[in-house]
Amino acid sequence: MAGTLEAYLLALTSTMGQGIQAAPVSTVSNGTSTSATTETFDAVLGNYQFSAVAGRRYMVILNNLVNGATVTADLYNLRIRNSGSSSAPTTSSTIVAYTQWYCPVNGGPGQTGIQLQGSFIAAANGTNTLGFSAQRAAGTGVYTPLSGGIARELFVVDLGVL
Repeated sequence: MAGTLEAYLLALTSTMGQGIQAAPVSTVSNGTSTSATTETFDAVLGNYQFSAVAGRRYMVILNNLVNGATVTADLYNLRIRNSGSSSAPTTSSTIVAYTQWYCPVNGGPGQTGIQLQGSFIAAANGTNTLGFSAQRAAGTGVYTPLSGGIARELFVVDLGVL
């Protein structure tokens, strides 16, 4: 039987964050390029899976993302989607992180880095699968997630019960 201090610590840690949920998926290679205005998942980076607990808040993070495009002044939607299951996310999966990226100049000078992140509360216990996608919102060019000389990483951190 747990003592008072042990019971308190167990209760406290069940509501606190539990850190990174699984090893990050990462790559130092450039990612999958977009095609026209179709939302395209980055198959080079791949999907991230972890086991979620219903009611807990999680932060999804895509580190070291360098954006590249072929046409100046194009606009792109960048998303991380969660299928909520062991299946790969699709364009109808829940968006858990989102931003738009504007290409200031095509080529080297226009390759700008960002960190894409968002938080969500798990709806159910079980496997969740997340994937990064890009879609041209305006313009005529092609977007490619770049390595920038350092690995792009996709992972989830358990923030706890909030």
